[in-house]
Amino acid sequence: MLNDQQIGLLIAKYERELNRFVNLADIVQLNLQEGLRRSGIRAVVSARAKSSDSLRGKLEKNHTEWSYEQLEHEFTPTILDLAGARVMLYEYQKDVKQTIELIRELFLLSPEPRHNKTFPNPGAETTDPPALPSRTSHDFIAPRTNSRPPPKLARCFV
Repeated sequence: MLNDQQIGLLIAKYERELNRFVNLADIVQLNLQEGLRRSGIRAVVSARAKSSDSLRGKLEKNHTEWSYEQLEHEFTPTILDLAGARVMLYEYQKDVKQTIELIRELFLLSPEPRHNKTFPNPGAETTDPPALPSRTSHDFIAPRTNSRPPPKLARCFV
């Protein structure tokens, strides 16, 4: 269980290490943009490191689930979304399978199961043609390296 003082210490630690997650998000975004461009897939790629305020909210919300000892040395694998990238495809139906293959080619995928969600698109029936619901697929990845095991840079949520 985390108390307010421990949450404050963890936020200070995260702020000292934030560049590591910013750099990871940047590397993932650049690799995705280049790979998609080479493959002729039209997409918008964005990436981010979790903000300190967002992490604080997550720690406060889940304070009964985690202990300070779990997080004081390394945030991952307990907290998985400290860096994230998003690929928004212009032609989802046409390009989603090729994009998934590209991600598998560019990055090491975690053995953890893929997390998929579908979000309804309010007002979709009023557009012409009707808009499709938003779909997301999340994978945990790490950059490919020549070293085994890969460095403990962090994992990114794509």
